[in-house]
Amino acid sequence: MGLEFSKVITPTGVLFFRIVPDEAAIPLGQITLPITFESPTNYRTEFIKFEVVDFQSSYHAILGRLI
Repeated sequence: MGLEFSKVITPTGVLFFRIVPDEAAIPLGQITLPITFESPTNYRTEFIKFEVVDFQSSYHAILGRLI
């Protein structure tokens, strides 16, 4: 994506459970990205927060996780 992560990631206290077997996974931090939904003529852009992790996962993004 061409981002310098040290400038765009903010610290977070969130832990992931049941992502890595028998361990809690600690994210590197949180990033907020603009996400555009729908079509070029009828769209909406929202800024969505994502947790950034440094491990292999079957998911590239987990959406709708409850806090």
